[in-house]
Amino acid sequence: MEKFKKFIGKPFKLETIKNSDFLKSCSLACQSIPEKIEEFEELEFLINDIVMCVAVLEGKIKKNYACKG
Repeated sequence: MEKFKKFIGKPFKLETIKNSDFLKSCSLACQSIPEKIEEFEELEFLINDIVMCVAVLEGKIKKNYACKG
């Protein structure tokens, strides 16, 4: 997860996540994409058998972590 630390504090761009072609190009899948980002959201992305969770607070990425599914 070290390589994802650079994204902490960066704005979360929901329009990018809603682009299914972009997700496929990154070998990602997201089962539940919210219509808009509220004050706090947690999203789960699947990469093969790994689940990556991203916590978004006030529109910015605050935490990410992964675990084997």
